[in-house]
Amino acid sequence: ANFIGENTARPSELITLPPSTAPSDLPTLLPSSMPSQEDLMTRLKEILLSTSTFLGPSSFLNETEFNDPQSIPYQVIDWMVNVDEQTGLIVRNEENDDYVRSIWLIERFVMVHLYLSTDGPNWNSQLNFMTNTHICEWNDVEVGNGVGCTDEGFVESLFLQDIGMVG
Repeated sequence: ANFIGENTARPSELITLPPSTAPSDLPTLLPSSMPSQEDLMTRLKEILLSTSTFLGPSSFLNETEFNDPQSIPYQVIDWMVNVDEQTGLIVRNEENDDYVRSIWLIERFVMVHLYLSTDGPNWNSQLNFMTNTHICEWNDVEVGNGVGCTDEGFVESLFLQDIGMVG
């Protein structure tokens, strides 16, 4: 796995890939114009709920959880829509197809869900989780903890040792 900053100082901009030739099972993302927060929240929910087609049924990705302000899935989507700048960059990035952008959104959702469900705010090291940086920068290169990514910007590994996770 490569950690951002490990070999080269890459900017936190999104990495672009060539378009895929196969059709996607995931829903189309929003148009490139700036969507309303309500539209963005609706699309994120649709994309995440559609993951069951290739990930299988999931107990934490359901309409009930997404609509309960006390649930972690709701809190993650709320953060992605109302705080996180990278979510908007991913949605508006027309250099990549919908499938690639959907995977990046799903990976971001899963990492934030993991962080919140394991008492992330009280971890010994925050590893840049829930910051307005690319998910591949959510790590501590010196220690080797955090998210490891492929050169294309997809999550490849996760190493979280001795950081005080609970749950």
